[in-house]
Amino acid sequence: MIASKKLGIFVNMIKKVLSLVAIAFLFTSLGAQDLTFGKGKTHEFTITPAGPDDCPIYMTNNTGKPMVIAYEKVSADYNPGWIISFCDNQNCYSDFVSSDTFTTVAANETVNIKISIMSMGKADTAVVKYAVWNKYASSIVKDTLAWTIYMPQSASAKEFSVNLAAAYPNPTTDVVILPNGAKSVMLFDAKGSKIEAIDLVGSRLNLASMPAGNYLLNFEVNGRLTSQNIILK
Repeated sequence: MIASKKLGIFVNMIKKVLSLVAIAFLFTSLGAQDLTFGKGKTHEFTITPAGPDDCPIYMTNNTGKPMVIAYEKVSADYNPGWIISFCDNQNCYSDFVSSDTFTTVAANETVNIKISIMSMGKADTAVVKYAVWNKYASSIVKDTLAWTIYMPQSASAKEFSVNLAAAYPNPTTDVVILPNGAKSVMLFDAKGSKIEAIDLVGSRLNLASMPAGNYLLNFEVNGRLTSQNIILK
């Protein structure tokens, strides 16, 4: 009888220990975030009338092994007159893309989602939200990144016309948008050779058929000659 009672006490003690171990494991698992955000997940940016202005939010792979980060648009409220570039670590888009993935992010590597904007001199406020997560995690936990972007005042016509002489987005994966009124457009490869056949329709220069690399873009706006290095990813 006494031996049976001692055995029962021992079994109960083992159960309590196992319960404590399970609870500790649960809290450890919940506390170990796949992605960490050194400066937080919510950011405010103030941009200039002419731009372009970069608005990045950084994240770090905290798993100790390579990771594929997936993302999807939650919402995007912004001035449709703004020129937008949305970039991960492999692609840049000329709008807020619905969803995509990063290329593989190494252990402890820090990457960013970067929104770049040319406000075209239009004062407004944008609020953009994207969910990000470890695509191949056993348990998917999504974090929401939020950008609030202010363009507080409209530029004067003179200031805007002078400062706007830049093609955008840059870097790009396909299309580059030239400033209004751009003419005498010429494109050169990294060796300095002029590319004779370019796909230019209006202000849109399509580079999708070109190999990735650095290019030199020359054009003229309002009598001002501009040379700009373009990165095609």
